[in-house]
Amino acid sequence: MKLPIISQAHGDSRGRPSLTLLTLAAALALAVLPGCKAKTEAKAPADASGETLDISPRDVGTVVERKVLAGVRVTGTLNPAVRVEVKAQVGGQLNVNYVDRGTVVTQQQVLAIQEDQATRAQMESIKSQLSAAERDFNASELLFKAGAASERTYVNAKVSVDSAKAQLTQVQQNVDRATVRSPLDGVISERAVTAGESVNPGQKLYTVVNSENLECAVSVLPPDMVNIQIGQTVYLALTSYPGRRVEGFVERIDPTADPKSRRIGVYIHIPNTNRTLFSGLFATGIILTNSVSTEQKSLLIPSTAVQDYNGVQSVYAVEGDKLVKRDLVLLPYAAEEGLLEVQSGIQAGATVLLSPSADLKPDTKVRISEAVKAPK
Repeated sequence: MKLPIISQAHGDSRGRPSLTLLTLAAALALAVLPGCKAKTEAKAPADASGETLDISPRDVGTVVERKVLAGVRVTGTLNPAVRVEVKAQVGGQLNVNYVDRGTVVTQQQVLAIQEDQATRAQMESIKSQLSAAERDFNASELLFKAGAASERTYVNAKVSVDSAKAQLTQVQQNVDRATVRSPLDGVISERAVTAGESVNPGQKLYTVVNSENLECAVSVLPPDMVNIQIGQTVYLALTSYPGRRVEGFVERIDPTADPKSRRIGVYIHIPNTNRTLFSGLFATGIILTNSVSTEQKSLLIPSTAVQDYNGVQSVYAVEGDKLVKRDLVLLPYAAEEGLLEVQSGIQAGATVLLSPSADLKPDTKVRISEAVKAPK
C-alpha cells in the first residue's frame, strides 16, 4: 500500500493533508449519508390506527327528537306523609314487647308495657294516704254537723282528701304511660328496643308510619318557582318501576329558601291507598306548570351512553367508521325513564355507543355487525 507516498506527495511542508485528500474524505462521507438516511426512514413506525372494533346493534342507541311534557323537572325520594316516633314517657324496664318491624297496628293499640316499681309503690302509698284522709274527713264532717268541731278542722280534712286524690290521679297517669300505645293507624317501620331493656323518659322506642299517602320533597331554583303553585299535577317516574308513571300534586311550598343552596322546598303528595309504593324509592319527574298539559320537542339520549370525563358529560358517537367523542350540555334531570335531555353537543339521529368502556379512545375504528366475533 502506498498511501504514505500519496500523503507525502500531496501534503504541505507542515505535514497537513492536501486539498485532494480532504476532497476524497468529503466524497466518501457524502456517499455514506444517503444510506444512513434510508436506514432511519425504514425504522419509522407506520401510521396505523389499530384494529377495528366490532360491536352489535344492541351496543348502540340513537339520539331522538320528540315531544315531552313541559314543566319544571324535579328529583327526590318518597317518604311517608305521616311518620311518628313513639318515645318512652316514663323510665323503667320494658317487660313486654308486642310488635316488630312490619307489624300493622291501629291507633291506641298496645305496643309494649314498661314496669316501674317505684311509681307503683308510690301509687300504693298515696292510696293508703287517701283512705286515711277520707276517714278523717268523715269524722270531721260528723263532728262539725254536731257542733263539736270547728269549721276550720272540717275544711282542712276536706283539703287533705282533695290533695290525696290529685296525687293519686297524677301517679295513675304515670302508670298508664308505662303502657306504650300506637298514636295512629300504620305500620311499625323501626323498633329501637327489645324486652328486658331499661329505658329512660324521652328515649325512642318505635317509629310508626302511615304509607297510605306518600310525600316527595324536592328543591327548586327561585326562577322556576314563579310558575309553581299548590295543586299542580306532578308526574313521577320511579327507578324501581320501569315504565310506570306515578301521579301526585303539589301540596306544600316552603315560605323561605334554604340559606345554603338558595333553593326552595316543594312537597309533592302521592296517594298510595293500595300500598304498592314503598318509601325510600328514588323518583324523577316533572311539575306541570300549565293548566293545560303542554308539550315541547326535545333531544333525548340514552342515559347509559353518557359518561362523566373529569366533570364533562360526553358520549362516543359512531360517525362513519370511527368513534368521535362529543361533549354535551344536558339538563340535570331525566326527561323520561332512561333518557336525558340534550341542550347542545349532538344532533338528532346520531348513533351513540351505550356503556362505553373507560379505555376507549377517540377515532377508534368501529364496525356495527350483526354477528360479532367472540373474543379469543
